[in-house]
Amino acid sequence: MIGFTVAFGLLGGLLAGCGTSAIYIGTTTQEMFYKLPNGWKVYNEKTLEHDGVITGSGPLFESIATSDRSIDPSTVPAASHGPWAEAVVASLSSTAQQQVSFSSLNDIFVPVDQLNQQAQGSVSELAQPQLVVRGGLRGTRIEFQVPSQTGMMSFVQEALVNSPSDKIWALIVGCSSACFNANQSEINNIIDSWTVLDKGTS
Repeated sequence: MIGFTVAFGLLGGLLAGCGTSAIYIGTTTQEMFYKLPNGWKVYNEKTLEHDGVITGSGPLFESIATSDRSIDPSTVPAASHGPWAEAVVASLSSTAQQQVSFSSLNDIFVPVDQLNQQAQGSVSELAQPQLVVRGGLRGTRIEFQVPSQTGMMSFVQEALVNSPSDKIWALIVGCSSACFNANQSEINNIIDSWTVLDKGTS
């Protein structure tokens, strides 16, 4: 994994208009946005700090949202009965900059390579990995089924790094494999709505 600890952090730009069918999550400072179905529970920094989820210094931005209020945000990513989404923007240390690669981007939230080594045959690609290039940003879009403590979990993730390799943006959406299959359209809509406006050149 890349050398930083993912922790719940600042949530910004929550725009939920009356009668709208979507919730917009994002940060103008870090130039990242994505859209969730109306009715999802979004956890902000103050709530996560109060619940003891945030400890120490976190990334530049992080948000977590769940489709069902009974899902504990501290367990995400998890093989839950309802979908969840987690987004992060983080600066990379000089050491992490030397280690960043497409493979390490894949392991930001879920240690796919490690799980595959520990339980060979239990990790499955659900779609062919895609190379993503947006101006000076480059990264991957992956979709996997992996084992977890509460059963099989499926997820789709997109992650980007800028040209200097000192900053990353990432979004992951998933739930149990059965839930993932049943909610494929909704999950794809969330990941497809993810937008990073940063040009990635500095």
